[in-house]
Amino acid sequence: QGSPFADIRVRKAANLAIDRNSMVQLLGGSAQAAQGKVVPSSPWFGKPGFEIKFDLAEARKLMTEAGYGPNRRLPARVVIASGGGGQMVPMPMNELIQENLRQIWLDVSFEIVDFATIIGMMREGSRSQRQQGFHAINIAIPTIEPTVGWVIYDSALVNPRGVNWGYYNSPAVDTALRNMRLAFEPAAQNAAMAKLHEVLVDEAAALFVVHDLNPRAYSARVEGFVQAQHWFQDYTTARMR
Repeated sequence: QGSPFADIRVRKAANLAIDRNSMVQLLGGSAQAAQGKVVPSSPWFGKPGFEIKFDLAEARKLMTEAGYGPNRRLPARVVIASGGGGQMVPMPMNELIQENLRQIWLDVSFEIVDFATIIGMMREGSRSQRQQGFHAINIAIPTIEPTVGWVIYDSALVNPRGVNWGYYNSPAVDTALRNMRLAFEPAAQNAAMAKLHEVLVDEAAALFVVHDLNPRAYSARVEGFVQAQHWFQDYTTARMR
């Protein structure tokens, strides 16, 4: 309640204001521009109606419709971590996002904490006493299975029952989550997840920026290691020659 991001036009504008190609360059090519929570090749991607891309003119149009402009800028305070938790280089990344959003009259200021603190803050929820006046939280969450990274939008899983930090409340999301939980066969689960992803993108439920490509360095003597597309790796097949 009272958050600038309660307005879907602001959420969509923010997504359209991010220059993801510049972010990928900042990261030395070790990231992929995001079009949602998962990559388009994922069976969970679906067919969202809202296209995540860089379109500054459309972003400014949405902000104007929401009542903002050069003479009425929108302040927002965001909680970020200085590092940890598998994040890439959070400070330069957040500063680039901050600069991008400034172009659409969205002035972001940061509350910088350590990673252990931000985990605690996420579990407390945005209505906790120490988080009054914070409008967003930036924390890396994997999406490798149907619960982690997805139930943060479940309206029933707010503090103390879960980690819906922003008290996100969307009947369409709740319905999609319920259908996902009831799907057990792989095909049915993929279809349910694709629908959930479509809703989250269409509602611009998060600011989608990049996917981490998880670059790793290892000796040329290592054989048998196959990198999985997430943080968790299987080293049981690796051997030295």
